[in-house]
Amino acid sequence: MHSADLVDLAALVATHTPSFLRLTKMLPQCELERYWTASKCRQDRWQLALLDLKDSRARLVGATGGLHRFAWGVFEEIFTGEILTRIWTGVLAAFDVQHGTDHAQPVAQSVLAGHLEVRCRTLSLLSTARELPLADLVELNRLRRLCERWTDLLLAEMAHGLDLSGLAHETERMLDFAADVPRRTRGAYAETRRSLVRTSLRAAFVRPATLPAPNGDLNRQIAAGVLGCFQPELFDGAGVLHSAWVARLMAAADDAETMLEDYLAMASVAVRDKPGRRGLPRF
Repeated sequence: MHSADLVDLAALVATHTPSFLRLTKMLPQCELERYWTASKCRQDRWQLALLDLKDSRARLVGATGGLHRFAWGVFEEIFTGEILTRIWTGVLAAFDVQHGTDHAQPVAQSVLAGHLEVRCRTLSLLSTARELPLADLVELNRLRRLCERWTDLLLAEMAHGLDLSGLAHETERMLDFAADVPRRTRGAYAETRRSLVRTSLRAAFVRPATLPAPNGDLNRQIAAGVLGCFQPELFDGAGVLHSAWVARLMAAADDAETMLEDYLAMASVAVRDKPGRRGLPRF
């Protein structure tokens, strides 16, 4: 799995955060552990790759004189992978706040801290890489800025009622984006807007198919850990996430069913406990 697929997953998670927070009562511990383990293993691989590139600068340059394909893949994976890391950190932090727990956010914060350390080492390496052509450095910087902008935009999609300023690259930019996000999450306009956001993001991160995926196996494990935290009720029969409106209907039906069961149980107990009512028909 390429890192571009994780960017698409980040958009999916961000646009369905209200449904996730409303329907999810608890998070599977095994999926949180899978996300943490795969993320930490990927960070360890990145650290080793960056150390190798730093010790042997010649490996930064390919046969054509430009940035080596493997190095391109590593840098791309680090920059684009940070989008999902920040988005999922915001979701898990919001889950803990909403449910009064404290076990999901520390997992996400640990992963984010490790990712930011790798990011700093990457920028340090690129700032001192005299061997690289200026055109490649400009392209990598463009990718970094693109990732930062889309991160702030996706955080804005889920910022209503949540304090996500600590996760944004530029808080003011995120708040500007959030001002344009409609408060109503139902209806054709909201669904069309979410679809346009995801389509635009895919178009922005179109990648050459020849570039390698240095950690495709771990990217797949990370995606599985994220999707494993979503309740099955959030998906329809085709495996597509329901809209926020459908999720609210399902949650309301579930709440009504629970209240009805509680009421019937209380009524049944009251009838049995009243003296003189034994053996009488209920209707």
